[in-house]
Amino acid sequence: SDEEASEQLNGVLDLAMKQNLPGALERLEDLLRQYPGCAALQYMAATAYDAFQMFFPDVDASERNRWRTAKRALLEQLRTAGNPTYWQSATLQLAAMAVGDGELETCDALLKELPEQTADPTSIRALYFLKKEQTEEALKLTQNQLYKLVHQVLTFLTSMMDSRMVQSPEQFS
Repeated sequence: SDEEASEQLNGVLDLAMKQNLPGALERLEDLLRQYPGCAALQYMAATAYDAFQMFFPDVDASERNRWRTAKRALLEQLRTAGNPTYWQSATLQLAAMAVGDGELETCDALLKELPEQTADPTSIRALYFLKKEQTEEALKLTQNQLYKLVHQVLTFLTSMMDSRMVQSPEQFS
């Protein structure tokens, strides 16, 4: 289950945080071999490779490259499998990796696979919960959506700090 996958990955990350990186990597690879069709585990494992990059910035380049390659392979599996829960996020992450690697045509092709933005049902779902007097669910849903939107705003503001996007005052007239 997704919950079991989450528990297992938390154990892997805990092991890594206890400075047992080899043990954490071995455990992660064992889990992926043991449950090769578990999309939740694959998605969380891809995220774990990102966490290893943050936790262990001094690891040599070949190991970091191995993690990146493993992450890309997991995301490709998810994208190819088409699991609706993970497909879009996997495709988006692959596009981000492609643009970061300068593979602009690959990035463009991946972005074209993604659906156009549709209406967001969050506010209606929150009203639904309120009508059912499930105020905690409505609040949690609204807070989670607000967090996502704030994260998006911060991402866009950070992007706008790129010197190539800064406009001179003359361009505003």
